[in-house]
Amino acid sequence: METKQLKSSNFFAEDVVVLKKNEDKIGVVIKTALDEDDEEDMETENIPLQQKHVRVAFMNENENSRDISENKLICIDRCLKLGDIARYPVEKGNKQQTGTVINVKVIADLQATYNENEITILKDIDTIKLINYYDIEEGTCVLLNNWFGIVRNVYDDVYVKFTDGSVCKLSVSNVKIEDKYQESSRFGIERVYAGVKVQALKSDSFKNAQWIKGQYKPSNVTGHVIMTQISKVYVEWQYKNLKVDTKENEAPPPFSIKDVSSLTILRSMHEHQAMCLGCLVQFESKEEAKDYGVETFNDMINPCFKIIKTKSYVDVQWQDGSITKNIDTTELLICYNIDEQDFWPTDYVYLKEEFSKKKALSKVKVGVIKSVNALERVCEVHWLESPDKESLKVETKEQSTYEISSHPLYTQRLGERVIITSDLKPIEKQCKGITKKEAEHDWVGEIVSINDPEHLGRVGVCCCPSRNIHYVFPFQIFTLSDTEEYMHEEYISDSDMGDYVVIEDDDDEYDADKYEGFKSEKVDSMEVDDNEWETEDSEWETEDDEDMISDIEDGPRITEIISDDENKNIKEEEVKKSIDEKIKLELKTAQVNNNNTSDLKSFILLEDPPENHHFIDNENNVINKSFYKTIMKEHKLLSSELPEGEIVVVAFSSRLELLRAIIFGPKDTIYEGAVFMFDICIPGDYPYSPPSVHYYSLTIGMGKLNPNLYEDGKVCLSLLGTWHGKEETEEWTPKSNILQVLLSIQGLVLGVQLPYFNEAGYDKLMQNTEENFTANYYNERAFYLSVHTINQTLNLLNLSNESIFEIFREHIMNYYYSGNNMLKYINEKCQKIIKNSEKNKEGNLNVKKEKLETVSKGCLILLKNEVNYLKSKLE
Repeated sequence: METKQLKSSNFFAEDVVVLKKNEDKIGVVIKTALDEDDEEDMETENIPLQQKHVRVAFMNENENSRDISENKLICIDRCLKLGDIARYPVEKGNKQQTGTVINVKVIADLQATYNENEITILKDIDTIKLINYYDIEEGTCVLLNNWFGIVRNVYDDVYVKFTDGSVCKLSVSNVKIEDKYQESSRFGIERVYAGVKVQALKSDSFKNAQWIKGQYKPSNVTGHVIMTQISKVYVEWQYKNLKVDTKENEAPPPFSIKDVSSLTILRSMHEHQAMCLGCLVQFESKEEAKDYGVETFNDMINPCFKIIKTKSYVDVQWQDGSITKNIDTTELLICYNIDEQDFWPTDYVYLKEEFSKKKALSKVKVGVIKSVNALERVCEVHWLESPDKESLKVETKEQSTYEISSHPLYTQRLGERVIITSDLKPIEKQCKGITKKEAEHDWVGEIVSINDPEHLGRVGVCCCPSRNIHYVFPFQIFTLSDTEEYMHEEYISDSDMGDYVVIEDDDDEYDADKYEGFKSEKVDSMEVDDNEWETEDSEWETEDDEDMISDIEDGPRITEIISDDENKNIKEEEVKKSIDEKIKLELKTAQVNNNNTSDLKSFILLEDPPENHHFIDNENNVINKSFYKTIMKEHKLLSSELPEGEIVVVAFSSRLELLRAIIFGPKDTIYEGAVFMFDICIPGDYPYSPPSVHYYSLTIGMGKLNPNLYEDGKVCLSLLGTWHGKEETEEWTPKSNILQVLLSIQGLVLGVQLPYFNEAGYDKLMQNTEENFTANYYNERAFYLSVHTINQTLNLLNLSNESIFEIFREHIMNYYYSGNNMLKYINEKCQKIIKNSEKNKEGNLNVKKEKLETVSKGCLILLKNEVNYLKSKLE
């Protein structure tokens, strides 16, 4: 195969590479500098990869891997799988769209394992003619007596041939492999295969073996494996076919299976597409083998080969619906960081707004993507009248990609193994020429098509072992990977393997939050000066605090009340009341002395928190002097150090552990003009533990407007312990404080120009051209959602005097209509963007990092609606 250098400088894990100075030295990239560190890397002393370096495992090298500069390597193959998302590099254009891999072709060079003295290599073999050397491996799916199971352990016998021609059979546990690779190496031998050189594990291993030819001789110390044979497998039985007439409580087959021939092996239709460097294979048939001059060698029934080189080609269906065939995979880039607003033909979707009103997926229309304009962020959607009717009425409409979402219950992908959970009717549309009896036994298969034009709304499942294709509704199938994880972790008993489960249809009710991924930005902490902020009580007390502390101690002695046995029955609220008056007085004094010159103070003290405070029901059991002194210190710092007109905090004298705060979107960012509100709860062991913070999202099912702020209220910040930063300075310490948290949210979460890179690990991608396009699209969506948030904030204030924003009414109204006149400014900004976008005919390519000047057509559709509402508020 011809070696071709990758034009892009990007490398990906699983790329097949060679050294520029020695193209016979071939290996696999196991990690790049852009890959996230896994737990093993973080726990061990592995040296982090330098930029523009990759970690490579080379074949025929007795070491795990080594780090090499990218400019010393050539990528000769890129391993893409069915269903992967890929794109051309930016310099090649293609309208910046991505595509789904719908077919894979792998051409391989093979080296025979059976002849040590003579190297036999077969070149340019299409892997469709090959099968894996092992019929059964750990993870292989099997059927037996209407039960589906997954193989968990495999035990082999081996046939060993010696130099004198004698052959013996014994368990693989009695031999030792003479492996030239380290066991942990990417190419290390995990299981014996034909051609491997072995020696006896014990002195009598060969002596006690079953001799097939000849007899044992003490000189027979080492030999070559000429054949392997499975002696026993352990199977985890998971699912029973209840469509056939069997007893409902019938026990599963035994865990241990010795007669392997009784099992039906569910061999993947796409097995050949996953064959890669180092895989052990054999020809599917003797006829195929003979075509390449391969006969039975050295007593082996079907000789074993190792893949020593690959070249892959793929067919890709692009977002616009077009298909390009036979693309050299080295010309493509793999898309790992998929934006939630990216869609592809055949995807199932629903309208976000409709779901936000009806709250149940069973009550919203289901759509199927026909095509997507990646630049303009619009798509054509086939809206189905009902996803479960035989005859579908279809309405096709253009939609903004920002107003739809992928259907979380219909996420099937090509090549996935599934179980059919419902009865199949042998109707013509579903499966031609298949009888009802045959359909009963077709219950496990692989997805071969999704929403093809003749079967819109259906998934094509090729069943095993019949190879019948059934076109079923998505809710009639259950993805096998889900079954495997579900069963293995919770329901399988290793002792008797007697439990099994019947999988039922999913509940119609749907909790959208549980489908949200958990990622956040690692945010640096900003500590105050050590001299000003110590954790020992003596260091906390400043000169200004002495009088207040003295007054408190002149009152009921808190430490004595708590420790004195005679007073143990004093009620908590009485103790708290005894010191509240002193604290209230001091807090009010602090508020009066606020340095802000505006009539609207940045720190406010109220009597009681609103009933809608997120932490209102949290128990307040903290009654000690140290806690109240800590709170006093926090309040005094907030009253003097909050940036005027940017952050407002409200404290409550009756619940000193609770706060409510708003942060106005930082100037010259996409969040400018939006109001972000947070509820805060200070724990009893503060400052040794961080506060709890809840964010009020107003996007109403439209998605996150920032990677760190979730729609369910989660605030992802290393300082809060909701994301673990790598550096100690990123995490909470007893020297941290509430002001620090608020400033971190303002500056590190909302104050960045490209918040897309706030996603965990994405900071490594900032120099990647392809990722910058994605970041620009993220900005326009975040800007639209910020304008949406402005409208929602004003709407809540207008509709009720008990809204979550009520205690900030004056501050918000002043912000929008008086001092900053922000509402007028945002309206003018939106009008300018709309005007520029309507003139721009080339999509969103002119978005600049520094400033949002245009938006895509998909964003423009929604932005106009929001601006109309803004104008009504100005009038």
